[in-house]
Amino acid sequence: MLTLLPSTYSEHKTRMSRRTKNLKQLSKLFTDEEFFNEGNFVVKAIIFDLDGTLVDSAPDLIAAMNHTAVRYGLEPLTPETYGAAPGKGGLAMLSSLISGQPHAVELQNQDQFIADFRAFYAQCHTDNTQMFQGVETCLKQLRLEGCMIAVCTNKPEPYASEVCKAVGLDNLTDIIVGRTPQLPPKPAPDMVAKCYRDLPKTFSEALFVGDSPADQMAASDFGIPFMLYEKGYVAKEVSNPTHSFYDYLEPQLASRMMKAATSISS
Repeated sequence: MLTLLPSTYSEHKTRMSRRTKNLKQLSKLFTDEEFFNEGNFVVKAIIFDLDGTLVDSAPDLIAAMNHTAVRYGLEPLTPETYGAAPGKGGLAMLSSLISGQPHAVELQNQDQFIADFRAFYAQCHTDNTQMFQGVETCLKQLRLEGCMIAVCTNKPEPYASEVCKAVGLDNLTDIIVGRTPQLPPKPAPDMVAKCYRDLPKTFSEALFVGDSPADQMAASDFGIPFMLYEKGYVAKEVSNPTHSFYDYLEPQLASRMMKAATSISS
């Protein structure tokens, strides 16, 4: 027979007491009819925009635009001069580039310029892009709470997946939906609908987190609420968001997102 020393016996007794208490709590939990109400098993999905919402990709976008500008004999611009343009795409950045030149210029072939810009961006799109501070903690908390997480971005699909992998978002999300020729970009709701179809579990409540009017409109047209990231690239152009936050480090942000997620309206 095993004989326990007094100190060992005391520690053993304490552990067994705690275990018994925990088992009693679990027993009560799983025999409580209220726990099995449907509301306790609602699956929530939090859908995020990428550029300007989860990641700061402006440094690589600006580097690609300025590199192309020099090749065309134009002056490169500072990030401040580009303003919100990186959140609106290549054409918006080109418009800022042309208007920011010290002398009036007329670009003869904008399509070729954009093609060259995209070709260089393909080489540098993961060089300096990184998650905003606090994003990782927020997403991990959402996953711990049982939420599914999707990325829904107008960035072309190959770049979107590569950026997410480079910064570690691929391990924090369930799916990544980027732009393809067959999928109309936001503000059309088609990309949000694809998230709905492709997420591994059917969800009944959702929230879209973004930084632009296009994100807001896509969410609205699909029938889910929108939460604005106030420090995003195009955030100042969003009117009357129902929900908003300023920093991913805000206390209880994940809980706020879960509470903001509601049933999909038709």
